[in-house]
Amino acid sequence: MSKLIDAADVLREQLENPEFRALWERSALRRAVALWLVAYRADHDLTIDQLAARVGWTADEVLDLEACDVEPLLDRLLALSRSLGTALTLRVERGLPGVNVETIVVNATAAKAA
Repeated sequence: MSKLIDAADVLREQLENPEFRALWERSALRRAVALWLVAYRADHDLTIDQLAARVGWTADEVLDLEACDVEPLLDRLLALSRSLGTALTLRVERGLPGVNVETIVVNATAAKAA
């Protein structure tokens, strides 16, 4: 029987590689936004097309954020928060979760425009 490997152990090992660590840290904001957006869609039972229509974007723009293919710009995140009528809090952690963590928090509370 094969032994299961814990994902945190794999990540910890990969983060020992300076090139991988640099890429991991550079992509922290992308990952945080992607996770938030996917969770929002799941919580509200929305397809990518439905979310895109709700915020006035194309489905490809939503997909790019969810796939971490683009750097999320703050003005786009604020527009997203406003159009969804929800607060957006991003907590970006560098390093392993809970270990030598530097945290960046962006809060955007937006009432839906009338």
